[in-house]
Amino acid sequence: MNDALEKSHHELAIKFRKRSEDLEKLNRQLMNEIARHNETARLLKEKSDVLESLFANANFLVAYMDADFNYIRVNRAYAEAAGQDPGFFIGKNHFELYPHEENETIFRRVAETGESYTAFERPFESPDNRESGVIYWDWTLQAAEGVEGKTEGLILTLINVTERKLAEEEIRLRDKRYQEILNQSLDGFARTDMDGFFIETNQIFANMLGYTDDELRSLTFQDVTPAKWQRVEEKILRELETQGHTPLYEKEYMGKGGHKIPVELRMYLSRDEKGKPIDTWAFVRDITLKKETQKELHRYTHQLEQSNRELEEFARVASHDLQEPLRKIQTFGNRLVKKYQDVLDESGRDYLDRMVKAATRMRELIEALLTYSRISTRPHKFDSVDMNEAVQDALTNLEDRIDDTNAEVEVADLPEIEANRLLMVQLLQNLIGNALKFHKKGVRPMIRVGCTIKQSSGKRKRGKSLVPNICEISVNDNGIGIAEKYAGRIFLPFQRLHGRTAYDGVGMGLSICRRIVERHGGSIRVKSVSGRGSTFIVTLPLKQGQRTRKSQGGDDGNG
Repeated sequence: MNDALEKSHHELAIKFRKRSEDLEKLNRQLMNEIARHNETARLLKEKSDVLESLFANANFLVAYMDADFNYIRVNRAYAEAAGQDPGFFIGKNHFELYPHEENETIFRRVAETGESYTAFERPFESPDNRESGVIYWDWTLQAAEGVEGKTEGLILTLINVTERKLAEEEIRLRDKRYQEILNQSLDGFARTDMDGFFIETNQIFANMLGYTDDELRSLTFQDVTPAKWQRVEEKILRELETQGHTPLYEKEYMGKGGHKIPVELRMYLSRDEKGKPIDTWAFVRDITLKKETQKELHRYTHQLEQSNRELEEFARVASHDLQEPLRKIQTFGNRLVKKYQDVLDESGRDYLDRMVKAATRMRELIEALLTYSRISTRPHKFDSVDMNEAVQDALTNLEDRIDDTNAEVEVADLPEIEANRLLMVQLLQNLIGNALKFHKKGVRPMIRVGCTIKQSSGKRKRGKSLVPNICEISVNDNGIGIAEKYAGRIFLPFQRLHGRTAYDGVGMGLSICRRIVERHGGSIRVKSVSGRGSTFIVTLPLKQGQRTRKSQGGDDGNG
């Protein structure tokens, strides 16, 4: 009996111990499950907090609504975009606030099919804030699935891309203006990559070569450059790499038909932010007409040189062959006067005197014409000329006339200029001689030669000081003067304002003065009032190559 109880007690102890172990094991499993559950809850809370933070603080707009498009929740960015508080939207229907038939169709399709929808740069004008104008949105609509895969809500996210849209539009307009400028330019434009392939050209360049844009994009600039010019361009391209641009230079392109097109161009090199070359730009001008004009000018210059040689030959003939008969008329006329004047009656002596004077005038006319023509046809050497010495030489040549008229000549200090000395002496001699010739009877001639150094007219370059480069030499007298109506004629050949009986001369003196001045790149004009004297103003460059502005008075006169 005791054994049975003891055995039963032992078996019961074993079962209890086993049961305790099972309970302990189950308890450990339960504790582990509770720990895992707590960790999962913690992670879920952390994720929920992160999602909540993202939802609340995201810059993009988020709205959660049920399958009938009633708002359940919106983030602050969504509410602020409409100028509202987030609580304002709760329970309201999206399409009651923002009616839009097309969008409502899209929303229903997503709710029914569960397929997401994305739109880019969709314009929207808020009824809450029409002053803001049209706003462009990128937006996505996603279905939120519930049990059994049924859509229980929709998530709408929006990003305001108005600034991007406007920037893209601005870039598009700039590109359009850029293309319009290129296509309206008188010059061709071509952009090539670093392998020489054309990547952009304007219509002028394409027309110039006879290719289409697509055809050009399969070619390099070497393909349309004749071989001899490729060798010439090697040095220029090296300068492009070092300087970033080339000087303006000439070359030839080869058109689609094989014809050569002379052009002038300048190239520029573009680099990226690291300084690596990325492409080249060239502005190209067709100079076919310029080349043809140069050829025509060369031909004309050759003809002009030939004409000048013929004119020079004519002058040589005129100086000898035409004057020889006149010398004989004068010689034999003078002999008749000396030997037979007592035989001739008064009419005969008058005829003979007129014949001799006419021959003399003819010789003077020929000499004046030769002088006039030689100024332009003969080459003249330009040296540094002291105008003080030139005017003294002129006064020496006029010494007898100065003494005869008892004239007073006052000369200011004159500069040194680059000119032909003989022509300067002749210029001053003619001007002073005119003042001596056309003096008032009974009035002592008073002649003043003055000078002013100044800067020629023209725009002053920025940062550059004005540098004197011209002189104005004036010859003023107290003579009979010139009526205003004649001031535009007196520099023309053979223009005389007075009869030969009153004043001698052939009317070429001032024409020669004008030719001398123009030969030196200058101008001459006159200021005068009849009966009050005249002032002739000669404007000359101090150095040849510095052109002076022509006188507003144009052709002025002669004496």
